[in-house]
Amino acid sequence: MQMTTTTMLMFNVCNAFQHQRVVAMVAVGVAGDVNVTSVMSSGSMVTVAVLATVILSTVVGNAFVIAAVVLDRNLRSHVANYLVASLAVADLLVALLVMPLAVVNEVSHSH
Repeated sequence: MQMTTTTMLMFNVCNAFQHQRVVAMVAVGVAGDVNVTSVMSSGSMVTVAVLATVILSTVVGNAFVIAAVVLDRNLRSHVANYLVASLAVADLLVALLVMPLAVVNEVSHSH
């Protein structure tokens, strides 16, 4: 099963919350194979997969909006598009800073 660095970090943080200890591995490949089933149930893995998909699509979509406003001269000529870009930056920050912590909280508190 191929796992991203963010997913591995979420698994490790969940493991630390569940067992009240700090996990040494931070990135993929540092500690070799990880037994995911010992860390989370299959329902929690589905939850993480769905929420990670939402986070990824939020980041990609807002990055496209920001890139469109920055790169297209016609979009920069209207003030309303700057407001849209500002909203996209705020959403991007939420997707990068808040949503991963919410996923960890959701998974660690589901029994």
